[in-house]
Amino acid sequence: MVKINKLLCCLFLVLSAIPSRAETSVWKVNSHGKHLFLAGTIHILSQDEYPLPPEFESAYEQSGIIVFETDIQGLESPEAQGAMIRAVSYGEGHSLQQVLSEETYLLLSSHLETLGIPGNALDPFKPGMVTALITVMELQRLGISAAGVDAYFSGRALADGKTMNQLETIEEQISFIANMGDGQEDELILSTLSDIEELSAILDEMIRAWRSGNTDDLDRLFISELDQEFPQIYRDLIVKRNNAWFPQIEKMASSEEVELILVGAAHLVGPDGILILLSEKGYEVEKYRLAGD
Repeated sequence: MVKINKLLCCLFLVLSAIPSRAETSVWKVNSHGKHLFLAGTIHILSQDEYPLPPEFESAYEQSGIIVFETDIQGLESPEAQGAMIRAVSYGEGHSLQQVLSEETYLLLSSHLETLGIPGNALDPFKPGMVTALITVMELQRLGISAAGVDAYFSGRALADGKTMNQLETIEEQISFIANMGDGQEDELILSTLSDIEELSAILDEMIRAWRSGNTDDLDRLFISELDQEFPQIYRDLIVKRNNAWFPQIEKMASSEEVELILVGAAHLVGPDGILILLSEKGYEVEKYRLAGD
């Protein structure tokens, strides 16, 4: 089974509740007596996941600058929401039905109708947005809809008056979603519909990997099959963005300030992950553990 939905869950969505462990997806990056924290995140969480593992809280308290993938507060503005809708929608005279095979479109319509939604309700949207919406609907059906790690720390940083930065613009992030699946529309929708049937079990497996910071499992769940089955999506969503972020992360590693960088967990692992990139450049990368763990 192709695991494209696992990547979407990692980048955009939620995981169910598993007790906290002594290790988690927070790393400390050391360079010439300076350091920063790098944390893998989930962008939507069950309320049962709070409070977060103490390593997240400790790294936040020690950091003067909190860095996100993009401007979390700005994403909530009417302007950004409008730009998102325009980018992920087809223009007049075009629709999802026109780019999908008849068989795939009928399967999608049937799935929506089982949810009490008209079968053509998502016709205006491009495949990347349709995939995200289908997954969100299923997560909500499972009772999972709370804000994730990024939004949580964005609110905390705003209230605490901490400096917030981002690695990419809102426009750049929107474009990744808008263009996802171009040329593989059928494969993307079919994979999503297939994984939806096992989403609850998939989430349980994902949360264990994320909670423990198990890089091998994270690679297996989020990266390996994505690279094999959807190489263009892998390059666009993971490789290109990691490479664009890396020079910025290097500058932060040499600064006097301590930063906490929060990015989707899929960006950290695998052969093109940020952890490997840092290690190959000679940075000391260690799992962050609280004293006594």
